[in-house]
Amino acid sequence: FPELVVSMETLPAREKVSNWLRACDAPYCDATFLALAVQMPGLSSVVEVGANLGDCTLSLGVAVGLHEAFLFEPVPAVASVLRRNARDNAWRIGSLPTVVEALVGNPALPGARQKLYFSGAPRGNPFAEAATMDASRRRSFGTGA
Repeated sequence: FPELVVSMETLPAREKVSNWLRACDAPYCDATFLALAVQMPGLSSVVEVGANLGDCTLSLGVAVGLHEAFLFEPVPAVASVLRRNARDNAWRIGSLPTVVEALVGNPALPGARQKLYFSGAPRGNPFAEAATMDASRRRSFGTGA
């Protein structure tokens, strides 16, 4: 598919997805995901759980257009950036993705764990206190050649 540009805001702290976007100007998700999804005939809806900054679904949406996308992200500061990324790319996708600030799971499953652990900081997610982002944290990258 032709060169398509996605505008992404990153988190102010150093973490793997924001670092990748800053260094590589490419989505963090595996290229195989995008290649397989683009080949799915009639793909019009996507649900992404743990969407982080939205780079995977937003890149896919720009590449193929999406009728609807639901992006779930439980960390409030990350969900805030995700909402801005969804809004800023909606015109490229053709619709505004729905961002849901929630943790997805099914505690009713037999043997399901009742605790959630974030890797990294022992007192929770280090990005939970991130507040506002500035224009220097916005990146644009292509999704194809």
